[in-house]
Amino acid sequence: MPVQQLQVSNPSSGVVVVTPDADRPKSYLRFEAKGDATGEDVKIISRETAFQAPLVKAVKRGVLVIDDDISGDEELQRVLGTVQKRQPVGEKPLTAVRVDYVYDEESNSYNKVDRDVRVVIDPLQKG
Repeated sequence: MPVQQLQVSNPSSGVVVVTPDADRPKSYLRFEAKGDATGEDVKIISRETAFQAPLVKAVKRGVLVIDDDISGDEELQRVLGTVQKRQPVGEKPLTAVRVDYVYDEESNSYNKVDRDVRVVIDPLQKG
């Protein structure tokens, strides 16, 4: 029996925006980061929307996850094919390169030295 509505969620720590219908760009779906306090990381979408190309690509690439069991819906399984499980990207510290010039007494000149500097960005918070 075909599924009529699907629960789709965002497994990542970033916001995901999908425009399922290219003819209506203002009708987008915005998924907040996983664990959003208001529950905006999960959306209920129609079966029709699930067949739109951008949403299919997002699910196939693991950017979005279908939480419902679709094993009984052969057509939806055929369209979605094999879904990749995307591993969450670990928090990598941002770095920048600072160029210092260090005086070398032996050569009586300045030598260029590149040093990695950690960059801290405070995220915007709701509220």
